[in-house]
Amino acid sequence: MSRWEPDASGRMVAAALDLYETQGYESTTIADIAARAGVTERTFFRHFSDKREVLFAGAKDLETRVLEEIAVMDEAPLLDMATAAYVRVAIVFESRRDFLSRRARVIAGNPNLRERELLKTSSLSAALSRGMVARGVPATTAAIAAECATVAFVTAFDRWLTDPGDTGLVQLIAGVATELKSVAANSSPEHAARNSNPGSEQEPAAAAD
Repeated sequence: MSRWEPDASGRMVAAALDLYETQGYESTTIADIAARAGVTERTFFRHFSDKREVLFAGAKDLETRVLEEIAVMDEAPLLDMATAAYVRVAIVFESRRDFLSRRARVIAGNPNLRERELLKTSSLSAALSRGMVARGVPATTAAIAAECATVAFVTAFDRWLTDPGDTGLVQLIAGVATELKSVAANSSPEHAARNSNPGSEQEPAAAAD
């Protein structure tokens, strides 16, 4: 198979995932991946810096999509805007559930891959924050909103991959975001004060004669 055959990158991703599942991530070499995909090792390095990056090939594209979506978002409460950016890009994942479930299992089984996943997630949140700053949102506020929305996205994504139900990723993101807002509302200083002093809103008892 020629190295110039279309979709060499896609073949290498598929080959790597197959090998990681069957013989383990640590036991798989770049030469193994290249041979399975029908390309040369030189072609491999034209697409990926190392064998970890095969599993994170779409990370930069995802960041770009999130930035594009937040840039054209209608004005709304900040958390709603940030979450909506993830909802809009999540549609591309819906048809790839099987592949993404397999990928998640491989990552879960290797500490280096788990660390890389966390770094990519952090980078995604930072990109969303930059997009909000570009809209005029103060940096600290943008970072908080982006981090909260990213938590909602990651939580929904994990549920989507592990729950055999029919609920789509888009619906799950929206649902988790609603849960998050509810938790935030119930954790407000006013709410905490009321809970610590339940009788604070009652009329004071009449003084004894």
